[in-house]
Amino acid sequence: MEIHLRFKGTPAQFRVVAAMVARRWTRVGHMSRIFLGERARGENPNYAVVELHADPVKYVTFKPTEVVAHLLPNGESELTLVEEDKYWPPVEPTWKILYGELIKQGWVADPTKPSVAEGEETERGPGRRELDRGELIYRLAKAQEAEEIKAREPDKRWKEIAKAIGWRLGLTASGVKLLEYARDRLKRAQKEGDRELLNEVKKYRKEKKIIR
Repeated sequence: MEIHLRFKGTPAQFRVVAAMVARRWTRVGHMSRIFLGERARGENPNYAVVELHADPVKYVTFKPTEVVAHLLPNGESELTLVEEDKYWPPVEPTWKILYGELIKQGWVADPTKPSVAEGEETERGPGRRELDRGELIYRLAKAQEAEEIKAREPDKRWKEIAKAIGWRLGLTASGVKLLEYARDRLKRAQKEGDRELLNEVKKYRKEKKIIR
């Protein structure tokens, strides 16, 4: 299971919203296992403190599954959740509660309203979203380009490589992390022999003249 979701706020704002959701649902006997990541021992997760400019921010929905908020160049965030399918069933109910609250409060786009532009997400069932196909192909093409540079110049840092390939999701720690997710997704496609997807990546690179 892999979810990418555009959040209309900073990672710090996401953590505050998530904390309030956890507090409310814990009070009424739900979501008792939700807590915030990276907290001091004994700290009440409902009152966790986060720095205003923290990036990225982790939120644990059901230990050890994490939702990670990465700051994007436009000041919004991308929420990423990656989990093996076999561990998804116990996580899904909790995720759906959080996802529903984010929609209700206007922090993420309502999937029932038809508005999908490049870089946004497309719906794949309740609470399940993946990248728009065009954005996915872009990221995989850039990930492939990055891997090729790394193979030629193993001492080069990933941040330098992200800059070299013109990675449009930024050169912050979060931007580089999103490139890592793209590289992992590319490797999975190669391992699974997803020819359709890989051919689209190849075509994109040819059209954009980024074959190295």
